[in-house]
Amino acid sequence: MLAVSRACVLAWEILSLVRGYNELLERSGLPQMELGLGIAYQDSAPLYLMDGDHRIMMSDAINESDRLSSCNKRCAQETRARCRIVPRVSAPNQR
Repeated sequence: MLAVSRACVLAWEILSLVRGYNELLERSGLPQMELGLGIAYQDSAPLYLMDGDHRIMMSDAINESDRLSSCNKRCAQETRARCRIVPRVSAPNQR
C-alpha cells in the first residue's frame, strides 16, 4: 500500500503545480487547465499485450483510474453548478 500513498502524494504535487499555472493563466486572461486524476490499486500484476513492437498494459486498476479521473471532471462541473444556485450565508456579527 506504500505505492498508493506515494501516488497520492505525487497527485497532490501535480495538482499544486496546475493550480499555480492556472493562477498565472487567469492573470493573463487565458483559459485554465483542467486535470483529472484517478488512483486505483490492484494487488496483481497488469497484463501485457503486444501490438506489433509495442506493449500495451491492461489491468482493472488502469480502467478504474481512468473512470475516476473523468468522474472528477463531471463532479467538479456539478459542484460549480450547485454553488451558483446556493446563496451565501454570512455569519452573524459578534459584538
